[in-house]
Order: sequence, then C-alpha cells, then structure tokens
Amino acid sequence: MAGKPARRLRLPRGADAPALLWSAIESAAPLAGADAETRFRIELGLTEVLTNILRHSGGCEAITVRIGARREVLTVLVVSDGRRFDMSRAEAQLPTELLAEGGRGLFLIRECVDRLRYRQYRGWNLHRLRFDCPQAGCTD
Repeated sequence: MAGKPARRLRLPRGADAPALLWSAIESAAPLAGADAETRFRIELGLTEVLTNILRHSGGCEAITVRIGARREVLTVLVVSDGRRFDMSRAEAQLPTELLAEGGRGLFLIRECVDRLRYRQYRGWNLHRLRFDCPQAGCTD
C-alpha cells in the first residue's frame, strides 16, 4: 500500500460478514480499473473463505480482517478463533453430484485466490489471501 498502513476491520459472525467485507474492500482498494471478471473472482473467493469460517470453525469471536493493496496485488488477512482448518491444504474437488447443495467452496477458493496460506498462531487461525489484479485497480 505504498506508504499507507493496511486497513483493519472487525466483522460480526453472521451471514452479512461477506457483504461487509466486500464493501470495505471496494472502499479500501478501488477496483474501478479492474475488469468484471477480476472483481467477481475476488468477491467470490472472499465470500467462500468467510463462509467456510462461519460454518465450520465453531468460533465465537468477531473475525478480524486486514486489507492491504499495492500496485496490482490485493492481500487480505483473515483472523478467526475456533477449530483449526487449513483451507490451503484441504482437498478441493468438485462434488461428483453437480447439483449437491454444498461441497464446492474449497474448489472455488482455489480457483479464485492466487495464493492462500494458513497458519495457527496462539490459538488464532490466520488465512492470508493474495489476489493478483492485472492492469488495474488494486491500488489506493
């Protein structure tokens, strides 16, 4: 973020967390220059990561997010409590039943996020996502 500190926010554990995060990212890193596909990929990847945390972590604390942007890279650090779940290493395949209600999340995350790293630190789950935004808009 070229000399600016990363933006931080706290998201309540609820169904509106992905929309709140997307709104903050749009204002933190104007994506006006990014094409529709890039914007969709980022929003979908973030939504799936948060949805997995909300559905499977069992945590109760608010989710902390740190957003950083520089040139053509958007980074998002998602910090949550609850069970350890390394989405970067979990098996990510489409379900054999294509009309199944769930089971696509990890696959979609892998398709949307350019780099996903996980570590657990002092009982907190840290998911670091990197999105490459060619030719545009991931800069402040």
